[in-house]
Amino acid sequence: MPVSVKHNGRLEVPPTPPPSRPGNAMGPDLDVEHISARESHLAMLNVLEDFHQDRQFASQTNWAILNILEDFNSDKNLLTDTTKAVLNILEDLEEAKAKTEALNAELERRVVERTSELAHSEERFRLLVEGVTDYAIIALDPDGNVITWNAGAERIKGYQADEIVGQHFSRFYTAEERALGKPQQELETAMREGHAKDEGWRVRKDGSKFIADVVITALRDSQGELRGFVKLTRDITERKAAEAKAREALRQEMLLKEIHHRVKNNLQVISSLLYLQSTYIQDQNTLDILTESQSRVKSIALIHEKLYRSQNLEKLAFGDYVQDLLSEMIRTYRVQQEGIVLHSEVREIFLGIDTAIPCGLIINELVSNALKHAFPGTKRGEVWVKLHPAEANQYTLTVCDNGVGLPPDLDWQRSKSLGLKLVLDLTKQLDGKLEVASNQGTSVQITFVEVHYKKRD
Repeated sequence: MPVSVKHNGRLEVPPTPPPSRPGNAMGPDLDVEHISARESHLAMLNVLEDFHQDRQFASQTNWAILNILEDFNSDKNLLTDTTKAVLNILEDLEEAKAKTEALNAELERRVVERTSELAHSEERFRLLVEGVTDYAIIALDPDGNVITWNAGAERIKGYQADEIVGQHFSRFYTAEERALGKPQQELETAMREGHAKDEGWRVRKDGSKFIADVVITALRDSQGELRGFVKLTRDITERKAAEAKAREALRQEMLLKEIHHRVKNNLQVISSLLYLQSTYIQDQNTLDILTESQSRVKSIALIHEKLYRSQNLEKLAFGDYVQDLLSEMIRTYRVQQEGIVLHSEVREIFLGIDTAIPCGLIINELVSNALKHAFPGTKRGEVWVKLHPAEANQYTLTVCDNGVGLPPDLDWQRSKSLGLKLVLDLTKQLDGKLEVASNQGTSVQITFVEVHYKKRD
């Protein structure tokens, strides 16, 4: 049988030469059947091969379709994720837009509110400046011309606003200062240093002068350009007068202190002279007189010493004075060694010098009398000095002791004793009332009012 060959992937049977009829034992019909069976077989093989190729192609197509579907699913997932991302972005944009709108609305509200507050602040500032009467608050342009004029400027300088706005501020200075160029110098100082201060004479509309405290401040914008000046002026004439008066009062106070100091020194000189004189005296009566006189001088000198050292030259802390006076009397009469005790009971009372000196002399006389006469022989006892406020601005001074008392026949109102006469005269000087009691000692009580200083003619 002839060999089959493939042509275009298919089995083909080469053409068979026509059978030779002679010598053919099978006969013509058998050959035909044989050829048909072979061709059918080949055709079936070709069909099977075509089916195999189609199946491979279908398989490849299916894989391709599956790959396409897988790619489609990936693209679908990517598209879904992209869509979600876009939706999230759109949602965020909507939220951001809403927040932006809310923020813009809030900013707009705040701008409106701030603008209103600024307008109110400007109005309040304007009313404040215009309502100030103790200070002249004046706005100047860069050349020094008046722009604004408040009520304080009108009161201090005497000009109405329409009289002065547009005028140069140098007209408030004296002619001498204008000739020296002082107004322009102050503007230049303010431009250079930011502000200028001055204190000096200024002129009102009516020509009268006053002492002014002036501050000129330069006004600049954010770029540093000069926009003008603000001038603040205060009338300090009365303050300067008060300061001068206070300085004069201080000078008088220092002078008065010096007077007290010198009087005290002079009285101490007198006391020293009395002491020196007493060293030459042999007569006891004369010696007692000199000692009493020395004690009186010391009591007055002590008052001047206290006033000199005091912060208040008009009033004397009388309790401290009595303590020092009794201590001085203890040294003078040497009573501590003899057993006589002095007590003071004086409240925190302040007396003027015209009252303190008579009271001090009275205490000195009464205590010295008690020390000399109340404790004969034993020289032991106690003496009290008391001063208390009474009714109706009165004071009660009491000097008492627990000694032997006054002699029964003594008429103290007509006594020839210098000490008692001095007590009576000083009591009259205080316009006081004197009472004496002698019962288990001696008690002298004086009720008086404080003597106020009267200017001498």
